[in-house]
Amino acid sequence: GARPVVLVTATATGGVVTGKVTLLRKGKVVGKGTLSGGKVKIRLAKVPGGKLKLVVKYLGSANVSARKVTIRVR
Repeated sequence: GARPVVLVTATATGGVVTGKVTLLRKGKVVGKGTLSGGKVKIRLAKVPGGKLKLVVKYLGSANVSARKVTIRVR
């Protein structure tokens, strides 16, 4: 399997987003990182090649609410 890198960018009205991000595939953690300046590059654990469906979980901060979105990666 491949170990692709995913760039996560987070924005919010009124400030820069900071905090932790977790990437999940089929309910299992495949990567983690901490946003710096609203961005983080996360190298995934070994995953099969081709298209992937990932859940990006932002755990929130004092100023920004937690959020979860599903993305597709090639």
